[in-house]
Amino acid sequence: QELLTMNREQLQMELEKAQAQLADNQELQSGFLGQTGVHIGMMVLSSARRQFDQAEARLTERIALLEKLLQDR
Repeated sequence: QELLTMNREQLQMELEKAQAQLADNQELQSGFLGQTGVHIGMMVLSSARRQFDQAEARLTERIALLEKLLQDR
């Protein structure tokens, strides 16, 4: 809802922020899930993977929405 009231500049800033958050999430995921030499329990690993995937899906959806709103303006 708040996105609908934003001007083009605000939307662009939100898009850049969401893209940076997505890149951070992917970097964190790669570092955490790609560790070698450190034992991570299966439960912790499954939970972390699920959280990373949920964050990625949410951010990807937000980015798509922001891009559409920018395209329409």
